[in-house]
Formats: sequence, C-alpha cells, structure tokens
Amino acid sequence: MRLVYILTCLNDRKYYEDHYLNMKNKLSIKLIVTLTLLFCVSALFAQYGEYQRVSILLKWNHQFQFAGYYAALKKGYYKAEGLDVNLVENNINQSSADRVITGDSDYGVGGSELIVERSKGKPVVVLASIFQHSPLALISRAESNLKNLSNYIGKTIMCTEYDKYEINLMFLRYGIYPDQVKYVKHDYTVDALINQKVDAVVDYVSLQPYLLSEKNIEPYVIRP
Repeated sequence: MRLVYILTCLNDRKYYEDHYLNMKNKLSIKLIVTLTLLFCVSALFAQYGEYQRVSILLKWNHQFQFAGYYAALKKGYYKAEGLDVNLVENNINQSSADRVITGDSDYGVGGSELIVERSKGKPVVVLASIFQHSPLALISRAESNLKNLSNYIGKTIMCTEYDKYEINLMFLRYGIYPDQVKYVKHDYTVDALINQKVDAVVDYVSLQPYLLSEKNIEPYVIRP
C-alpha cells in the first residue's frame, strides 16, 4: 500500500509540474502577443497620425502630486491607447471644473469640491478617483499644542475656498461649526504658519510638513 501511495504522489507531482509549466508557457505567449499588439497599435498611430489630442488640466502647478500622469506620459501609456495628451497647469484663481465646463480643457483634476459643484447643477462627472485617501491635512506647529479639533475653536486657519469643504465636514463630524473657526485666504506658501500669523494651514501631507521640518519647525498633522 505504501508503494502505491508513493507512486501516486510521484504521478500527481509530475502532473502538477507539467500543468504548471504549461500554464506558465501559455501566459508567456499571451504576454508577448499583448505587448506586440500594443507596439503595433502605437506604431500605426505614429505612422498615420491618428492620435486623438486630449488636454488634461492639472489642479495647479506642475509638482509631485501629478507624478502618475507624468509617468504614464513618459512610458507611452497614453499613446498606446491612441491619445496625444497635453498636461496643462491651472490658474489657481479658477477651478479646473469651470475651465472644463467652458471648454478650455477636455479633462480636469479636482477634489472633493466636485461634489459641491455637482450639487449646484454644474455638469461635472467624476471619471476616476486617483488617490485612495485624501492628501489634505490640517497642519499646525507642534509647539502650539493643537492636538484635538476642539482646540481650533477661535483659531485662524489658512485655506483655499475649495479645500474648505472637506475640512468643514471634518469639524462638523466632531460637533464644531465652521463659524467657530476663522478662515483666511491661502497664499500658497507656509510662510504665514512659519511666522505665526496663522494657527494652521490646510495643505497636502506630501510637501508642507517637509517644508516646515526644513525650517526646524515640528509639524503636527490632523487628517480628515
């Protein structure tokens, strides 16, 4: 019985090895075919000039937060789909949604403010969520001891009009009304926080905490 069992195991092992190798070869062939087709499609578009020109309006100036778009452009992902993409910087005084609606750009990059724009009747449609989590944060100086949202009652926060929606929702969730804090217009730097002219700024966690650290200021971050 033991000999039969061993022979059965050996046969099963050979079957799975052959089956695995067969699957691996099939996958390799499929991958080669797919890559070849993509290359051919890209070559045809390049030869006959059939790329569709598309403009994507960024949220503001070129910077790291748009790295995914730059990578796709560099690696030719857009052209593989027949698209000639132009990434355009936005004017910080105008929302990307408004410029898409007026026809200045085919597509735009926005944030949670799009929900508000839609509720106002503007014909905006969200096609995809690029970030899994919001990069926005309420950033203060650690020495200010603003550890809880309740500490912000009566404090001054520098924030853009569009980012205010997300921060207000965070406050409301903890029973703090927007009129209990003071908002001032964002100057798109952290100088006001460095010079202690404001108590906090609403900015992206990908850059502003680093800028504060460079000035030997320890940042304290609260994320929505």
